[in-house]
Amino acid sequence: MEHAKLKTGNTAVCEQKTDLRTYQPVVDIYRTDAAIHLNAEMPGVDETTLSVALDNDILALRGDTDTGLYHTTGRHHQEFGPGRYQRSFRLGQQMNRDGIQASFTNGLLQLEIPLRAKTQRRKIKIELTE
Repeated sequence: MEHAKLKTGNTAVCEQKTDLRTYQPVVDIYRTDAAIHLNAEMPGVDETTLSVALDNDILALRGDTDTGLYHTTGRHHQEFGPGRYQRSFRLGQQMNRDGIQASFTNGLLQLEIPLRAKTQRRKIKIELTE
């Protein structure tokens, strides 16, 4: 991303010139007997742009920060600004894709991915034919 530094009196001002930033949300993942739980921090995301998509085995998280909040005049310093959160995960075979549930509150996306019931190993009887 390009920045232009301007000197105004004793204060240096940094102006953002190009594209939006791409952020990778910080996640916590833990497992219980019944499910995998994924919590992703996405502060500032406008819930109308939030999406969780599943394409084959890839679970993709995406959301945009509200760019209208960051275009104010008189700004002297900016470390967090408009951008897109984006991260993806490959789901294992033991995960039930049809039962995924998601919620979003105060910038925290919470996913619950149920696990498939374990199948018991069994011995298969072999019939002999003459």
